[in-house]
Amino acid sequence: MVFRRRNVRAYFIVRYSYHGDGIVSALQVLQAVITIGDNLADFIADLQLMPQLLKTSPYFPGKNWPINEKFKNVQKRVLDKLGSDGRILVRASGTEPVHTGNGRGRN
Repeated sequence: MVFRRRNVRAYFIVRYSYHGDGIVSALQVLQAVITIGDNLADFIADLQLMPQLLKTSPYFPGKNWPINEKFKNVQKRVLDKLGSDGRILVRASGTEPVHTGNGRGRN
């Protein structure tokens, strides 16, 4: 997770937690605010929220999914639809036998 404030060269990289746990995420935002020396209202003043979509699919151990043709075709279609204003993240779940795909974009 990287926090970036517009017009400020300040990046905060999460070192210990890579999941969406709300409490950990909130503490990391507060740490970023304190590190910059700003208040929370000013820190999020130009925040632009982007809708996101989360999908899961079964995970089959031993399958090399990043080079799977079906996966690559779906990935290309999603990236084409998102254009330059979006991103996707695909990863194996740490708690379930599934892959999690998270897409974020303006639409």
